[in-house]
Amino acid sequence: MDSSALSSGVGLLAAVALLLVLLAAALWALRRGAAGAGWWRAPPRRLQLVEARALGPRHRVVLMRVDDKEVLIGVSPSQISVIDRWAVDPQPLPVAGDADRAAMERP
Repeated sequence: MDSSALSSGVGLLAAVALLLVLLAAALWALRRGAAGAGWWRAPPRRLQLVEARALGPRHRVVLMRVDDKEVLIGVSPSQISVIDRWAVDPQPLPVAGDADRAAMERP
């Protein structure tokens, strides 16, 4: 193998390695941006799953929050039904651990 073939092989390998590094950096930047910590911020979510409970192997009841309303929904294999809905304070739901911290801070 002569030196020109060896140098072109090394150059090709270096170019492929550089391309992979640039691709990984671009994916990392996009992932950070999608999480809201980067240059792009996702709009706030309007729909939140508050709680879900299984009533049986194929039936469940789901409590959802949409903006300033909570909706209780029954889900079965053949249908989804609104059981009840009511208005609530539009504050976001506490993150797990916030309620514990607030309970400890109360006198």
